[in-house]
Amino acid sequence: MEEFECIAQFNGKERNDRESTVLVLRINWESLPGKHPAVFNPSKREVRFLPNLNEDCFLYNYSLGFEPEEKKYKVLLSTEHVREEHKKHWIFTLGIDESWRATQSIAPSTSYFNHSVCISGVIYQLINHRPAIAAFDVKSEKFTIIALWNTASRWVYDNELIEVKGKLAVRDYVNSTSAYVQLRILEQTPKEVWKSQIIRFPSIWKDVHPRSVTSCVAPDGVIVFILNSRSGHLCLCYDVTRKNWR
Repeated sequence: MEEFECIAQFNGKERNDRESTVLVLRINWESLPGKHPAVFNPSKREVRFLPNLNEDCFLYNYSLGFEPEEKKYKVLLSTEHVREEHKKHWIFTLGIDESWRATQSIAPSTSYFNHSVCISGVIYQLINHRPAIAAFDVKSEKFTIIALWNTASRWVYDNELIEVKGKLAVRDYVNSTSAYVQLRILEQTPKEVWKSQIIRFPSIWKDVHPRSVTSCVAPDGVIVFILNSRSGHLCLCYDVTRKNWR
């Protein structure tokens, strides 16, 4: 039986729809070097395998996006080529395409080690060695660049992209082992502005001494922090709206 690792997921219907369809993009690491991708629909228990890319690549990064107007799911694939020594970006539309299509838009060098996030028809990815985010419009299939705040780290390992109440947010990894974490939310005022919010951890944090921290966001906007320590794992839930812990 083949085993898959979940690398991206997206809910294509309304958040309050109990029968919402969640598509999960998975990579089969046993099928190296092709890394055969598949899309899994838990509600229907269906797995759809995507075609392999017949290119001489040694790095792959898959992102799953949903275009709400035409209700199309697309997979964005970024590849690093051995001989050509440059990156390429490809698109596959579920239910329509039979093979991967090269993007026509000029694309930045995005990170292969950070998960992307899709919000309102836009896939967001961190850019390598640059304090910026690549925004890929799923409908037009074009890239734009969003600058981070002035003091943002150039190292993609220091940041994590998440969605908070329908808005793009960046969780700062730099202070994740201290008593607080910094959350920056992109506000769409007349211009794009990053609003900072300090999240102070409860007293139990001091007793755990986490070696690393990862996070995810529930549909109601609650951030779930997963603390990895030598003794095991601990989950802490933070309500961004009420600014308290559950």
